[in-house]
Amino acid sequence: NAALALAWLEKRDTAQPFFLRLSLNAPHTPVLAPAPYDTAIDPESIDLPIDGPDDLDLPAPVRENLVGKAGTGCLTRAQILRLRQVYYGRVAFLDEVLRQFLGEAAAMGALDHTYIVFAADHGCHLADHGFVQKQSFYEASVRVPFLLAGPGIAPGTVRTPVSIGSILPTCLELAGIDIPQPTDFPSLAPALRNGAEPTPEPVFSDLDFGIWGYRDGDRYAMVRDGDWKLALFRDPQDKTRFPEDDGIMLHHLADDPGERHNLASRPEHRATLRRLLERIDAHDQALALG
Repeated sequence: NAALALAWLEKRDTAQPFFLRLSLNAPHTPVLAPAPYDTAIDPESIDLPIDGPDDLDLPAPVRENLVGKAGTGCLTRAQILRLRQVYYGRVAFLDEVLRQFLGEAAAMGALDHTYIVFAADHGCHLADHGFVQKQSFYEASVRVPFLLAGPGIAPGTVRTPVSIGSILPTCLELAGIDIPQPTDFPSLAPALRNGAEPTPEPVFSDLDFGIWGYRDGDRYAMVRDGDWKLALFRDPQDKTRFPEDDGIMLHHLADDPGERHNLASRPEHRATLRRLLERIDAHDQALALG
C-alpha cells in the first residue's frame, strides 16, 4: 500500500488539491509482527494490565458478553506479556513503514504543501479490564491516536475530547475547500492554526453487540462530555425498548482514569446521568436516527 501510494504521488497533478488515504491493517488482531519486531520490545519493560474484570463494577450485559466471550481470565501472565510484546512490536513496525513513506514523500517534495492526518478506528484492551480486543467504551478501546501536521498547524497537544468524524471537515477547510452543510462534525482547523483548544463538544460512539452473536441488533451507545462518560443500551427509534439502566456505565475520567467505579447507581449523579442521556437522544434525533 505504501509503495503504491508513493507511485501515485509521483504522478499527481500538483495544481489540484487531492486526498490520499493510506490504510494499514496494523496493529490489529490477529496480532502478528514480522521479525525482528516480534521480539524487539523487552518483556521486562511491559506493564501488566491495570486491573481485571473482578476489580470492576460491570453491568450484567457487559460482564456476560465481553467477559464471558472475550475475557482474559484463561490467559497466564506470560501469555498476556507476549500478547502485549507482539502488539507493541507491530506498532514499532508500523512506525518504520510510516518513517520510510514520509521520508520518500519528503524527498520528492510532496510534503511541502501537504497536511498529514494519522488516526485509527479503535483501540485494543490488551487485557486491561479483563478484555483482549475492542468491544467496549473503555478508554483503551474508544480513545484513539489523532495526529495532524502540516503548514500553519501550531505545535501542541489538544486536551479537549474530539471525534475522528472531524477529519473530513478539517481537511476540507485546511485545503481551502468549502465544507458542505449541514455537517455532523465540526472542523478543527481554527484550533489547529491558532494552537488553541477547540470548542468543547460531546463525542459520541455506538456499536452493535450482535457481532458477538449476543443481543443481535441491540445498539450500545456512548457519549463523552468533558470528563464524564455514559454508556448504555439505547434504541434510537424506540426510547422505551430498553430500560434506562440497561448495561449502564457512568464514569468520571478525571477522578477515575482507570474507569474502575461505575457511578450510574449513585443518587448524587442522577442529574448528570439524565443530562448525558438527553445528549445521546438529541444526537440521535439530529442524525435522523430517531
